[in-house]
Amino acid sequence: MDERIKIYLLTALPLFFWSSQILAQKNTRINSLAQKLGAYVNNLAPEKVYIQTDKDFYIVGDTIWFKSYLVNGVTHFASDKSNIVHVELLDANGGMLVKRKLYTDNGSAFGDIEIDDSITEGDYRIRAYTRYMLNDEDLVLFEKKISILARPMTINDKYKSVGLVNAEKEKKQEREVRNSQMSKPNVQFFPEGGNLVIGLQSELGLKITDEFGNGLAMKGHIFDQKGNLINSFQTYNFGIGVFPFTPKTGTNYYAELNIGGIVHRYSLPMALDKGYVIQLKNHGSQIIIKVSSNIDQGLTGTLVLGHLRGEIFLKHSKINSSKSSYLIKFPTSELSDGVAHFTLFNQQGEPICERLTFIDNPENEIDLTLTTDRSDYKFREKVDLNLSIADTQGKPLQGDFSISVALDKSFDKNDSNIKGWFLLNSDMGNTVENPYYFFGEDSNFRKKLLDILMLTHGWRRFVWKSFLLNESSRPLEYLPEKGVMINGVTRAFNNRNQPIKALTTLSILGQDVYQEKRLTDAQGRFSFGPLVFLDSVEAIINASSSILGKNENKKISIYLDTVKTKVNIDSLTTQESYKNTFPIQEELIKEYRAKVSDLEYSPRVNALSEVIVKAKKKNRKESIEEELNKMTVYGTAQNRIIPDSIPGRTSRTVFDVLTQVPGVQVLGTFPNQNVRIRGMNSFSSSGDPLFLKDGVPVSANFVQSTALNDVLFVDILKGGEAAFYGSRGTNGVVAIYTDSGQSFESGLKEQPGVANFVIPGFYKAREFYHPNYGGKKTYHKISDHRTTLYWNPEVIITEKTKTNLNFYTGDLPGNYTLRLEGVTSDGKLVSKQYSFNIHN
Repeated sequence: MDERIKIYLLTALPLFFWSSQILAQKNTRINSLAQKLGAYVNNLAPEKVYIQTDKDFYIVGDTIWFKSYLVNGVTHFASDKSNIVHVELLDANGGMLVKRKLYTDNGSAFGDIEIDDSITEGDYRIRAYTRYMLNDEDLVLFEKKISILARPMTINDKYKSVGLVNAEKEKKQEREVRNSQMSKPNVQFFPEGGNLVIGLQSELGLKITDEFGNGLAMKGHIFDQKGNLINSFQTYNFGIGVFPFTPKTGTNYYAELNIGGIVHRYSLPMALDKGYVIQLKNHGSQIIIKVSSNIDQGLTGTLVLGHLRGEIFLKHSKINSSKSSYLIKFPTSELSDGVAHFTLFNQQGEPICERLTFIDNPENEIDLTLTTDRSDYKFREKVDLNLSIADTQGKPLQGDFSISVALDKSFDKNDSNIKGWFLLNSDMGNTVENPYYFFGEDSNFRKKLLDILMLTHGWRRFVWKSFLLNESSRPLEYLPEKGVMINGVTRAFNNRNQPIKALTTLSILGQDVYQEKRLTDAQGRFSFGPLVFLDSVEAIINASSSILGKNENKKISIYLDTVKTKVNIDSLTTQESYKNTFPIQEELIKEYRAKVSDLEYSPRVNALSEVIVKAKKKNRKESIEEELNKMTVYGTAQNRIIPDSIPGRTSRTVFDVLTQVPGVQVLGTFPNQNVRIRGMNSFSSSGDPLFLKDGVPVSANFVQSTALNDVLFVDILKGGEAAFYGSRGTNGVVAIYTDSGQSFESGLKEQPGVANFVIPGFYKAREFYHPNYGGKKTYHKISDHRTTLYWNPEVIITEKTKTNLNFYTGDLPGNYTLRLEGVTSDGKLVSKQYSFNIHN
């Protein structure tokens, strides 16, 4: 064999095996990463919440009407994890003022918050989240700013607000000081892909801000260390810009800004001698990626992986390449809209370059028609609204939407919408200053600016290091909430550290009594739920150890778990700057004064003359009886038990004292006891009386475990008294009334084996009222100064071609905005506005 061939084989074969081994290791690691992303999408996908409100500016006395949308953070379908959304109203310092707990089984829920007189004037925030979202190390929760106006006053014949007038004056002075004494701007540089590399061209993004973080639109130049002009640049909205740049060996560079004759210089990032660069061009319907390296054979074994919210759509590997660059072209026609993430991996499977871009697939466009029958209306005229939605092929779409119609100046033009939040800001760490801007009118400039934004912001939800180190599979601290869970533990009555295994019974009071039994584990733990209630309900848990086959019935204490969710508010609160302030809304102040005027001069409000009432003062017993009779529907009762007068009531139950009433007998022993009332049927009959708790029918099992100390009074009705309840009172009535804040002696003490408590239910939204001026009614004479004319959170669109809605205008002239938002059944996001005018 030729000696040269021998030498080649001896050197090439080890290199081949080494390369194969490296590629195998790399493929194993990439496949593992792909599997983890798949598991993330299928099992650990995040949740996202968005809130639409009826408007953005309110006055004291208004109601904030809102709807929440809860979706899977990857697909934007309705989330199948959580069924509970927490909505909070926060003050400027992050303190929680109001909380609403909403239940949803289809991804959406709606509610309302009344703004009472205790609310002071200023800026507030609405925050929404699920407990499952709190598992994220870096919380990205939805927050929306609203402004509340109060205390109107007259200034130069115009109504303004004391607090906001002063704030407006201070901020105007502050702006003047800032403009006249601008300090050195802050400049940040963002090399495309992550690093500048000697001899390789890439895009260099930059962001210029003032000391308060406000973006600055400026022009500047790039010079080398010898003062030679290399390039010029310009920043636009939000202070962001980009320019092409190729660093050279042994050369340093700096950017220069000239502000009023004062020159500021900033050093550019140092370039790597050897490395990789990834460049991306987004043409809307097509993406072009260029991968470059100045390392010999550096592109061999590299892989470009692209994913959108965790779903992989691109895996392009280069098994062998002697070139310094290669191109990847692919269409976006099959992709969803949103932030796409491209990563370049080296031979060892390590991420070395990253690039973000926003996918705006033309195939995902929605043809939404939102019109009224006219563009101009007079006071109190009917408005017919036509709505239709279809895909690009004209096929009608289904979805869940909400509509608000309010005075145009009630809306903040810079506020986010459902597309800006779900597609952009929620995946960019809530750092995009005005996401609505990028989803306004369609223009090439906005698309270009959005691509620059991708260069100057980091990715929040995906950190490759975490995935590679299995940190993404850490145990969840907060499980998805499906409903109300009632958890607790049973312990020895006199020793909280001694667990007692027991049979627990949960009894929930309502129109119908609901009971459920659970056997605790060896440590005394029990759990009931998930349960769903609108409004709060009273409940009792009983625990007994005698049913476990032992004669001894140990005294048991029941301890319920308390679950308090605390959100790290400090990390979410952003500093407000002058550019985020808004002008005084004069129409809102007029509305406030109109409401006050209507109250003062309305013919429906009558002033009463002073009346002097003389009566004999009742003694304490008579006063108590009178108050108790007010609580019943039948008045007084011949046989009434008031526990206040019974010695040792803290250790007795209702059944224990029923035997003190003539003609009442309690048969059996706990927990199998029955009550018979003489005169209704014989004691030998099997008919239990009707048991009532605060007027609601309950079972005998429930009553026998009710501690007497929790009872205000008990009425035993027999004969004609029981006739009030008809056939249900055939066997008599035992009516129990609990202490609901009217007790004449306060103080509840712990009872063995019994725990009484109230289960806070989910908030039940009120119905938005909008008048019908189609006929003559007395209320038509009252002035109608509503700034929100219409709010409908339940616009469910089916495959019908059109949906028709209607409402009436009020007495407040001006331009009005109709805002529709929602999600289609296939996860497409919809946001649309329409304007019309009202005049006298």
